[in-house]
Amino acid sequence: MLRALRLSTQTVMRLGLSTYYLRSPFRSHYFVAPSLMLLADFFLLGTILAKNWNKLPAWSIYLLGFVALLLISAWIAILGTHKVVRRYLQSAHIETLEAQSPLETGLYVAAYMTQCLSIYTFAAVGFSLAALGELFIGLH
Repeated sequence: MLRALRLSTQTVMRLGLSTYYLRSPFRSHYFVAPSLMLLADFFLLGTILAKNWNKLPAWSIYLLGFVALLLISAWIAILGTHKVVRRYLQSAHIETLEAQSPLETGLYVAAYMTQCLSIYTFAAVGFSLAALGELFIGLH
């Protein structure tokens, strides 16, 4: 019975991820959560730049700006990918997905990788910025 419950929970989670492309990304926590992490990254970046502007060499300010541009471009790429896949599904008139079908499996894998990689990327940058901020605090 426990195995059946676990399988049904996994099926529900899987269908939730595979239907991610059927609605707006701003209505899904799979997109909103990484977006909030990105905002936290920009808050950390802004704090580091504001508190240490005079101490930072110009090249490090340029590098931090480049990091910000890369984060924005990653977020835009995620949004663009969602838009393209959603347009395809709408043009094919796909409104529901059968569990374990090849299309559902492909959409599940794409949504899972998009979600995981965006969260890992934005979290890694956030932790790196937090460590950089701590380094500057320790240098005072």
